[in-house]
Amino acid sequence: MTEQELLALYHARSEEALAETQALYGAYCKAIALRILGNEEDTQECLGDGCGEVGH
Repeated sequence: MTEQELLALYHARSEEALAETQALYGAYCKAIALRILGNEEDTQECLGDGCGEVGH
């Protein structure tokens, strides 16, 4: 999926947008969070909190 297609999903308010964002950027975001936080547990909590914020 391209970024343009992803943006179209967000503009359409599609629930699929979050899943596609995770597929495109999830590993990248996890790597950054893990490097900053230093442990897997805090990283997972951070990623979960971030997705919760985006979803509301």
